[in-house]
Amino acid sequence: MTWNDGSLGCPEPGTVYTQALVDGYHVVLEAGGERYDYRVGGAADVRLCTSAGAE
Repeated sequence: MTWNDGSLGCPEPGTVYTQALVDGYHVVLEAGGERYDYRVGGAADVRLCTSAGAE
């Protein structure tokens, strides 16, 4: 998917992000009744999205 900026659709308050389109992946895993929302952008930007306002 293509994210609107470097936040990968999961901004954290007080953090500054690259203001450019970022190609990447949105991966959702489920294990033990829990859901894990991972965002991947660029070569090494992998993050677990825990923001309530995630897109």
